[in-house]
Amino acid sequence: MAPHGKELPQECKNLIVRLHRDGKGYKKIGDQLKISRNTVAAVIRRYRMNHSTTNQSRSGRPKTMPLHYTNPGYRAKITKVSKE
Repeated sequence: MAPHGKELPQECKNLIVRLHRDGKGYKKIGDQLKISRNTVAAVIRRYRMNHSTTNQSRSGRPKTMPLHYTNPGYRAKITKVSKE
């Protein structure tokens, strides 16, 4: 299932893992941080699988244009050259 909503900040993920290591349950952690119990469970599950709370790189088709092509200044230079 695809994730919905905003991504949790890294500090929040680390806090969830730390509270879980201290022996708190998913419900108590969720109530304390005001987030869903399922979100707490997902963060801990990912931590157990990857031994890290950092975000994994996303799969998908790479961008077709290099980043410098999307720079507005670069595009303005191209427009000036092509008009002359």
